[in-house]
Amino acid sequence: MQALVGVSALVAQRVHQAYAALRAAPHVVADTQRNARAHGATQSATLRTMRRTFLTTSVLLSILAVACGTNDPPTRRYHARGEVTALNGSGADLTISIHHEQIDGFEDRDGKRSPMPSMVMAFGVAPEVPRDVWSQGRKLAFDFDVRWSKQPTLYIVKAEPLPADTALSLTDH
Repeated sequence: MQALVGVSALVAQRVHQAYAALRAAPHVVADTQRNARAHGATQSATLRTMRRTFLTTSVLLSILAVACGTNDPPTRRYHARGEVTALNGSGADLTISIHHEQIDGFEDRDGKRSPMPSMVMAFGVAPEVPRDVWSQGRKLAFDFDVRWSKQPTLYIVKAEPLPADTALSLTDH
């Protein structure tokens, strides 16, 4: 999708540059005027036609970019609770393994509701999430995004520690 938008923008830029070049080049404008007069049109009518062509091309390319889209499902955000089981890496490469409770409203890649049972999963962590909440054995509540077209797919965007005596419904799967 981004590539298509980039191509559309490039084409629109080239059309705009061609239009600007025609306006700036006196001999081209003179030729355009001569041709316009020969065919009964005026310079302003010819320039209006060129503007209309430019605008139409830009609009059509924009519509094409939106219509083509991608097959990637949208990012979904979920709230869960769990217990940290492992920490791997550091900084932007930090990965946290969490044994989470069942997530009832989870949607799979096709958008189908498919409850996710309690299990241990690895999550990437957004840079704005405080690093002091991560320690093995800590219970926490967290929000994570499922980004099917990006890595890491599971990405924690918010995390808060829970009291140590919080009862969690964790099962082995």
